[in-house]
Amino acid sequence: MSNDNTSINIPPPKFALPNKHFYETLATYLGNNNYELSDNKFSEFNFIYLFNTPKLIFRGSQLSIRINEDIARFKWDKAFLDATNSRRYRLIEELKSSGYQVETKSLQVSWRLVLGLGGVHPQETSMILHHTYGVPYIPGSAIKGVTRHWTALKFAEVFENPNESFEEKLLKISRAIEEGLPKPSDSSEDKYKDNRDLKINVTLRTEDNEQYTESYSVTLEEVSELFGTQQREGKVIFFDAYPSSEIRLALDIMNPHYPDYYTEQKPPTDWQEPNPIKFLTVEKTKFCFILASRDARLVKVAKALMIETLLNYGIGAKTSIGYGIFK
Repeated sequence: MSNDNTSINIPPPKFALPNKHFYETLATYLGNNNYELSDNKFSEFNFIYLFNTPKLIFRGSQLSIRINEDIARFKWDKAFLDATNSRRYRLIEELKSSGYQVETKSLQVSWRLVLGLGGVHPQETSMILHHTYGVPYIPGSAIKGVTRHWTALKFAEVFENPNESFEEKLLKISRAIEEGLPKPSDSSEDKYKDNRDLKINVTLRTEDNEQYTESYSVTLEEVSELFGTQQREGKVIFFDAYPSSEIRLALDIMNPHYPDYYTEQKPPTDWQEPNPIKFLTVEKTKFCFILASRDARLVKVAKALMIETLLNYGIGAKTSIGYGIFK
């Protein structure tokens, strides 16, 4: 790595950790209905603590915990976001100087994105936030996992075996990627014999000219090397993806119509009261995706597969109804 020790100044929030004064100030802000969060001093706070401070509603002896709707108008300090992005640009240059081939891609959420919806939160609807910066981000493990699944789906589609269902083919392909393909064998007991010649085609559009494309024919063995197995690490590194532009938040709602069915195991009858649950999402925000490898071909294959995945399959919760799709 480079010996350049030049520091990058990331403006810290005034209240990086919660304390008595933090909660007193927060209560003042949230209790003032005329307070506009869009031009505020909320840049003084780490957003994690705002997000984890719900609204408490008392009705007699009943306590309801609701998400504080004001946080959807939260705006991050631009200087802070620029500084964190500069740190990532420096990481890219450090990787290149160490002999890595680095590929980057900026993609925008087409509509809304939510990751970690079922995580720990007072309201039980959460979101993945960076533990230091307090910004929404996409873990590299999630990017790698969903790209791997999309790749397995592509191989299952070209796996011609009329005696097996698509689910059986997908399971066999997934196991082959996870376990790796052993050396070819002439034995009839070679369980991967039918998989060795499988290939998929992927296309990568260049950053400089979207009309110019690079096409790759990829084998199952190459994919196993790309993602790694239980015995060996993958040859491509998938980094966490962070917002590369203004972060937009939006409240959304899920509305279980049969709450007693889910909580008390009662029949799903029509006379039950719907139970609207609000949750926070990221809306139409750009993210920067970074991949690195010492294998120049494999990292481009990984980039092409990742872009295909994010544009067609999506990432995070509720992808089947349009969340988590990029453009």
